Amino acid sequence: KKLWWPKLRMILQKYTDKWRKAVLTGMTITGILNSSTLISLLTLWFVATWSMALLNAVGVVVWANIWSTATGLIVATLGTWEFNIGIFAMPLIALAGGILLITDNKYRSYRAKWLVGFWLFFLGISFFKENMDVMKEIFNLAQYKDMSLWIFGLIGVVVTAIVHSSGAVGVMTLAALSSGVIWFEASFAIILW
Repeated sequence: KKLWWPKLRMILQKYTDKWRKAVLTGMTITGILNSSTLISLLTLWFVATWSMALLNAVGVVVWANIWSTATGLIVATLGTWEFNIGIFAMPLIALAGGILLITDNKYRSYRAKWLVGFWLFFLGISFFKENMDVMKEIFNLAQYKDMSLWIFGLIGVVVTAIVHSSGAVGVMTLAALSSGVIWFEASFAIILW
């Protein structure tokens, strides 16, 4: 937030004057901030204050939400590989943390914090995958295999409302799917809703 907030309004105004630029801006900022909700709310506020045209706002919001599915694609891709992403994440977190400790430039420290958060995300994916393998042995969902997919969709709605992050619910669901804790149809219902 501190790294991008001062420039965010200028970026959204300058780079959303044309529809194609609005689409690319929505994708890029959502990729950086990893929050389509934040981008959607800011965009609606800019439209309400006449800072952005409605057509361009539609481009930003639609592509921000489409691009937010990249988190699920990353997790699905990493979940199918056999190596542990945590092995790469730990040294890179240490490197970014070292930069954070030695720098006195505030923007360099903001970038280092962003990198720490970015690599913590991948370390979290690694922990999810490892814990789901243990969860498979403890909690068997096979007994619920005959339940309606509507119930799994409702579970997805409730958990997303509690966590307030469809990306986090997607990560958890895909980790559970890759470990065999749940099956494809149930995970599809959870993520889709």
